[in-house]
Amino acid sequence: PLISVVSSPKNPALTRIALRERALTPNRRIGSQFVEYIRVHEDMPKDKAKDKAIDMLNRMRLPQAKDIMRKYPFQLSGGQRQRVGIAMAMTFQPKLLIADEPTSALDVTVQAQVVKELLKLRQKLNTSIILVTHNIGVASYMSHNIGVMYGGRIIEYGESEELINNPKHPYTKMLINSVPVINGNIPNGIEGSLPKFQEIKEGCVFLDRCKYASRECKIKVPSAKYWGKSHWSSCLIENEEIAL
Repeated sequence: PLISVVSSPKNPALTRIALRERALTPNRRIGSQFVEYIRVHEDMPKDKAKDKAIDMLNRMRLPQAKDIMRKYPFQLSGGQRQRVGIAMAMTFQPKLLIADEPTSALDVTVQAQVVKELLKLRQKLNTSIILVTHNIGVASYMSHNIGVMYGGRIIEYGESEELINNPKHPYTKMLINSVPVINGNIPNGIEGSLPKFQEIKEGCVFLDRCKYASRECKIKVPSAKYWGKSHWSSCLIENEEIAL
């Protein structure tokens, strides 16, 4: 997994950072790619762009930044490539950073390092982060608010602590119940498969995998039901009936 950084030349304040195979060109040195990225967004001589790139790599605590600039992507570890991508994304101090699976396919130690660096940059540069992830542990640790998506729809939203400790939607409950816990019960998987988008019909998007589904769920799209000031879920079933 490598990093893809996409930002508008006209608006580098909005930056998207995503894991994509071969996103860093394998036959180009890191320095060449980083300098080009900077000069696309800012009219700057090559030497100054190089200095700026080295400074950003140093901020990401990458040892021997000048040496890394001369290396090819395959000569770096997965964690180093992640940090290069984050350094590129944060070069212009974006107001909003969209991080798409920034910890995917990394070992636990490197995951923790990447998460800590993102949080430090968020605090230092006052950057908002939209985190897209399948890792509910990372989401709960990094986020103030969590939106749970299924089949392209947000089916529950709320403050992180409230949503994790008091989930309301059947899918959210199953999702949390499927996470392994040290010295805990064996996690339960979620039966069935994700729907294909072209096969999604009227009604609840979670219908085919929900053991609480009723006839009404087949014909009616659930509206938001609020459980507090900012916590809501989209489900027609009374929450007292849902117990896992």
